[in-house]
Amino acid sequence: MNESIDFYVPIIDNYWDIWFALNLALLMISKNPKLIIRFFSDDEKLFNKMVGNNKTNIQFHNLSDLNNQIPSKTIFTFFDYKLPDDYLKKWEKWKTIIQFWYFLLHKKVENLHNTTYEIDWNKFIHFIPSLRKKTGWIIIQNKKDKRLKTKEEFLNYINEKYNLEISKNLLNKKWISVFVYKNTLDELIEAIQERKNEVFFIFDTWNGIQNIEYSLQEEKNIIFMPFLELLDYNDFLSVCDINITRWENSLCTSLSLWKPTLWDIYKENNKAHNEKIYDFLEFLEENKIQEIEYAKTLKNFNLKQKKEAFVDFLDNFENNTDLFQDLWIYINNNCDLYKNLKKIF
Repeated sequence: MNESIDFYVPIIDNYWDIWFALNLALLMISKNPKLIIRFFSDDEKLFNKMVGNNKTNIQFHNLSDLNNQIPSKTIFTFFDYKLPDDYLKKWEKWKTIIQFWYFLLHKKVENLHNTTYEIDWNKFIHFIPSLRKKTGWIIIQNKKDKRLKTKEEFLNYINEKYNLEISKNLLNKKWISVFVYKNTLDELIEAIQERKNEVFFIFDTWNGIQNIEYSLQEEKNIIFMPFLELLDYNDFLSVCDINITRWENSLCTSLSLWKPTLWDIYKENNKAHNEKIYDFLEFLEENKIQEIEYAKTLKNFNLKQKKEAFVDFLDNFENNTDLFQDLWIYINNNCDLYKNLKKIF
């Protein structure tokens, strides 16, 4: 790969808009320590909060200062970001611009991925992250690459790093990470309180849960988590027994780690989320890794009765062992985004 790459990453809705790009940047740096990535975005404080001390080879630049910078030969753009025409025309030197789209699972993306066109001195390449074989694939969190191997090691690590007091008595319970949208959490919190054999690590509590007292006492089964750095959150998914996620990047990370995973998909005003759910289930069926009960649970969790589907998933997730094993095998054999990306430039 080239020794310098520019990432252009606007923050459109919230901090999850840069999560995928930073995850990719950190992965590329780990594979090629000589690589320098110039990361153009909108919020330096958020960038620093996400990457912590892992930003040695990732240089933040404000996206508003783009015109003052000479572009690298290779550019990655994210989330439909359109480079200004006057900026591109300013530099009469060939550049490769890889345009990353959002995660998609419908069949048509196989025809769009890797299509190219040229304008002036620029070659544009569409890159679509997906689980489908003829697409760009996904960022894999390989078990062999884990920095921490056991719950106890990770617990010691986050207690010290984030000044927490999570008791080791919780090591004997099932760990369940919960990172869902506020409306979903409001519907689930009563069911979570009633369960005593699991401990629930709840993220993004800045939205507020008024009826739950913050507590880290060992007899409680709810722990409100602070904001974790990106790599720490990935590692946290790897030590949990079950993950309830709300974004595609976390979904893919959890599945690539062989974890039972329930997806709280973002509900769009145009009902596009309905199609995304059915695209996911169709993908599973086509690759013969669909379980009828899991499909029913996923649809109910997103479209009907969240609480009932959530409880059913927790009570019966072990019945879907083959499904998550098959997904893990499929992903690790077919879906390595980094390997695919190296073929392009």
